[in-house]
Amino acid sequence: MKVEDNVDPKVALETDETPQRLCQHYETGGFNEGLIGYFDPEVKITVVRNGRGGIIARTINRLMQDEDGNPVLYLNWNHVLK
Repeated sequence: MKVEDNVDPKVALETDETPQRLCQHYETGGFNEGLIGYFDPEVKITVVRNGRGGIIARTINRLMQDEDGNPVLYLNWNHVLK
């Protein structure tokens, strides 16, 4: 297994494509309008790949601010894919 932390647009599209289509799939996802948020500069995608290079888990990480302006790291819920 291999863990990657990146901002590659191809990976952003791939995370909801393989190995199964998820709710933010760019063509068929019911929430695909939110996919554009993956390309914000404060967003990174962490993926876990199997030995063949396929994504088996992913999470979306965002650097945000709380109501007092303090930095907060928001970790989107994880997808563990089969």
